[in-house]
Amino acid sequence: LIVGAAADALAWLVKPGSKVKLVCAVLAFGCMVSGLTAWEKEQKIRDLSAQVIKVRADWQADAARLQADVDSRDQRLAEVAAALRAEAEKLEALKAESAAALQELAG
Repeated sequence: LIVGAAADALAWLVKPGSKVKLVCAVLAFGCMVSGLTAWEKEQKIRDLSAQVIKVRADWQADAARLQADVDSRDQRLAEVAAALRAEAEKLEALKAESAAALQELAG
């Protein structure tokens, strides 16, 4: 039964001048073109997705680097502020010592 159906289909395909064959050929060509177009668009989408992922990774790396720079700057500013406070305390101590020495000289 299957072999007979295949033989009949082959005989039908070989027979020239069928309008159904022309319609099938046009539809097959249209399906092939739309399939290739869809495949090309999918490739473009994959390329753009890969670029988006790379840009996001670069952005996150830049954000982490900038945050580390800000943290380093804040730490250096805290160290400078601590050093300035220590110097201010030393100056206050020297000022008090100087005032005491002036009092002693005046007295």
